[in-house]
Order: sequence, then C-alpha cells, then structure tokens
Amino acid sequence: MTRLLPILFFAGCGATSRSATDADSDADTDADADADLDCSSHGGLVGPVPLQSCGPPAPRSDIQLCNDEIGPCERDEQCQVVNFDACCGLAAVAVIEPAVEGVQARIEPCDVTDPGCTECPQPPSEGRCEGGQCILVDCMGPCL
Repeated sequence: MTRLLPILFFAGCGATSRSATDADSDADTDADADADLDCSSHGGLVGPVPLQSCGPPAPRSDIQLCNDEIGPCERDEQCQVVNFDACCGLAAVAVIEPAVEGVQARIEPCDVTDPGCTECPQPPSEGRCEGGQCILVDCMGPCL
C-alpha cells in the first residue's frame, strides 16, 4: 500500500497541472482582449503610437487602435487629437478624421464626480500626418 500512495499522488498532480490551468486562463484572456477591439478587417492592431500624458508625446502600446484609425493620411489637417482619458485628459493620441467618432465611442465616460486628477506639465501638441499615418507631435517649439 505504501508503494501505491506516491504513484497516485503524482498521477493526481499531473491531472490538475497548474500550467494547463494557466494556458486555459491565457486563452480566455486573449479571447476577451480580441473581443474588445477586433481590428482584423481594419488593417490589424496598431503597435506603439505617440501618446501624451504628462510631458511630451511618447510611444506607448497600451492604447488600442486599428491601423485604419491612424491612416492613411496625406495632410496634417486629416489628423485629429482624441483623448482616451475622459476624466483627466491624460491620454491624447492622433487619429485620422473619419475614425474620430468610432474611437470616441470606445472611450469610457468619466463617471467620477471629482476624479482627483494629477497635475502635470502637458506641453502643446498636435496631430500630424507623417509617413502616411497620424501621429501626435510635441509643439514646444512652433508647430508649423
């Protein structure tokens, strides 16, 4: 009987492997993330884009945009600034004008009466068309 106990113990551990649970959880999380923003018919999900929070715009990849929401563009006037942070205005990105309404529809409304926003420097910036894509650029010097 003593010999069977270790064998049963190991068989039981194999059946409830943590890695299998993690894999299932990861697959569920990936499916949920894909369901949030399906860019498959819109040129795919954009990689890092310049985002302005505190300080000048810097590349970040945590803002979900589809490729066709940032381009193609030919002129700066086609690029509009949209803010993903409805409460404090600390997540500005540039998108192509026809996509503004759709992007804004995905932004969570600010339902906090007094959100207690962080005060930080936000230098002037604007949307520009560079390389056929809308990007947010720093205007500390003159934006021409």
